[in-house]
Amino acid sequence: MNRFMQDVQYALRQLRKASGFTLTAVLTLALGIGANAAIFPLVHAVLLRNLPVADPKTLVRVGDTDDCCVNGGTPDENKYSLFAYDLYKYLRDNTPEFEQLAAMQAGFGYGSVTARSSKPDALPKALRGELVSGNYFQTFGLRPYAGRLLASTDDVEGAPMAAVMSYQTWQRDYALDPNVVGSTFVLNTNPVTIVGITPPGFYGDRMTDAPPDFFIPMVMEPVMGPTSILHKHGANWVYVLGRVKPGTALAPLQAKMSGSLRAWLAQLPLYQREDQKKNLAQSHVVLTPGGVGIENMQQEYGKGLKFLMWISALVLLIACANIANLVLVRGLSRRAETSIRMALGAQRKRLIRQMLTESVLLSRLGGVAGLIVAYSGTKVLLAMAFPDATNLPIDASTSPAVLFFAFGLSLLTGLVFGIAPAWVTSSSEPAEADDASTTCAHRHADADLRCTAGQQCKPSLRTVRLTPGLAPASRTSEAMLQAVIGLAIGVPVALLCVRFVQSQLYSVAGHDAGVLSFAIAILAFSAFAAGLIPARRAASTDPVKALRTE
Repeated sequence: MNRFMQDVQYALRQLRKASGFTLTAVLTLALGIGANAAIFPLVHAVLLRNLPVADPKTLVRVGDTDDCCVNGGTPDENKYSLFAYDLYKYLRDNTPEFEQLAAMQAGFGYGSVTARSSKPDALPKALRGELVSGNYFQTFGLRPYAGRLLASTDDVEGAPMAAVMSYQTWQRDYALDPNVVGSTFVLNTNPVTIVGITPPGFYGDRMTDAPPDFFIPMVMEPVMGPTSILHKHGANWVYVLGRVKPGTALAPLQAKMSGSLRAWLAQLPLYQREDQKKNLAQSHVVLTPGGVGIENMQQEYGKGLKFLMWISALVLLIACANIANLVLVRGLSRRAETSIRMALGAQRKRLIRQMLTESVLLSRLGGVAGLIVAYSGTKVLLAMAFPDATNLPIDASTSPAVLFFAFGLSLLTGLVFGIAPAWVTSSSEPAEADDASTTCAHRHADADLRCTAGQQCKPSLRTVRLTPGLAPASRTSEAMLQAVIGLAIGVPVALLCVRFVQSQLYSVAGHDAGVLSFAIAILAFSAFAAGLIPARRAASTDPVKALRTE
């Protein structure tokens, strides 16, 4: 522990002495780490986070596409992801493998519900309402924040009109007024009792920039709009998601539900036509994990977010390469000092550990600065991607997941750009220190002779530059080797990126000779510029001055 603290204190002294280098490195790393940390909250929320419900791993969705909002006829590939309401009830009643099987409206938008509270001075508001089956909240295993949630008894003909308000709407529009629960609201001219409030953090069955404000029983669909499709067998407009019983195998269940689907479709006039018999035989469902809910946003933004992650990773890789060059040049200027320390008995592994400690400490400083960049970057990305969002369930603030990601990324970054320079710099031999001291002795002896000859003792303008350690040619060769290694790694990465862009944007051919030549030329220029320019500068460094500075 004492040695570790000594290494940290030594690293802090070295970084403080080289303030210009430290500032440049920290700002470069802040951009690289900040870009990745800015995108991570979106990737985590959209692609990785499950619904805030009980045991999301046991949820299963019937369907795998983001079809919306009311469809008729035969679906693409005869694969059903949208269902008629009566078809949903048929599947629910004939599939006991599900503990609960719920239905939810596929399409709901802004202004789908006009809501006005019972207060005399209340004004109507254009909000969003989602039609759900009575067992919707029971399927998710949720408990109300206030009042109660919908039950199956609310979703039957003749039941009193009831609805549940989301916590976000209650907080935003009604200032957490406890009198809202149990009061009567007018929803699309219909008096409806608000029976409860959803738990905080619950945004519905899918990630969206506009979660529903009210959850309304399916049975109220005929009175909520000018026309009704509740019992139209040819209108597919609900998603189906359920919780399977423990030990249920999905493959046999999928085959069974596909058979039930064909049995129900066979009674429709569409599938009784001769030209539709083949489509009927091929009609089926696909069961997919439902922990993230209905994956509309995932399918819409998933490829774009992955592409952004690739771009930000390349930015961080470039930043690591630049910092590695700076650290290497700085290490080469300290090579004579390293040789002297080894001549005095310092072990090579101790020198490498000290240099890695300095690199990791530098990356930690860059990580802290990167969090500031990430917070601003995330807010900008959210504003650009969702300009009209009202209750977007993605928080730009620094969460534990973001902190852990930035911490791990900064540690990995420090190791990536620190290992190679530490190894190269520590490869000095003690003989190099002897050469340096011998040359210095000749220089001082020459100065003493000039003084005894009656000459004025002052530095000679003809003093030859000392070059202990690596000669300029050796440093240039070392930089050339790094450039070649960079090309060997960069060209395959460039090819993979071109392939990825091709698959995402369908505008660049991965085998196009012009694209490959351009990518290789850019990489070659960047590699040689990044390697030769610092090497030339290192070759011109006076080691005596470097030793005095260090």
